[in-house]
Amino acid sequence: MKSIFSICLAIGLSSAFNASAATIYSQTTPSEPFAAFSSADFPISQKSADNFLIDAAEPVTVRSLRFIGSTGVVTPTPDVFRVVFLEDAGGLPGAPLVGGDFDIGSPYSREPTGGPLLNGVTTPHEYIVNVPGGLVLSPGTIYWLSITNTPQPNLGWVWARADSELDQLTAATSGSVASGPWNTFETGGMWFELNDQTIPEPSSLLLLLASLCSTVVARSRQCNQASISPKI
Repeated sequence: MKSIFSICLAIGLSSAFNASAATIYSQTTPSEPFAAFSSADFPISQKSADNFLIDAAEPVTVRSLRFIGSTGVVTPTPDVFRVVFLEDAGGLPGAPLVGGDFDIGSPYSREPTGGPLLNGVTTPHEYIVNVPGGLVLSPGTIYWLSITNTPQPNLGWVWARADSELDQLTAATSGSVASGPWNTFETGGMWFELNDQTIPEPSSLLLLLASLCSTVVARSRQCNQASISPKI
């Protein structure tokens, strides 16, 4: 029975993620990043942002994000994520989009990647967060994305870097995410992916797993009964 449950769990998790991973924009090369920039939402800490282009023929709705980062501690503390989508203002992050500033808090999931230490120091984790209500973005438009984390006082967070899909610009500010001032640097891009579907909540996932397990157990019993039935 334990093996059956394990099979159900693996199938359920894989199905839930794959069914929800309709990608709008992906900047995830290398798959195992090794460098990162600070991005913690303290008053004088560095906050990072990266620009991206919606290469689509019609509006899209961002409902979840996937990204890699690290708090730099062996046992991560509870996360306090803030995700902000900003306008492009002549190559700099501009004002936050209307309805585009999200106090996420804890992510949907946080798992160690098993990849190299970020900046040779911190253990990388892959995070998935849902965007409450979603955010509609216009086709053919450049936006900026800022992801910050404030896990606890005096504990920072770093956001993994990636090969840029648009240009080599990233932005940083020690001021406010909403008002900057921002400065840009030709340092490549940040590691993130935007998806147009919400990752299933735990309650929905449990229902899916229960249904899968019931089906597997029923079929297993049928096979067992067939194997012990007398042959005529």
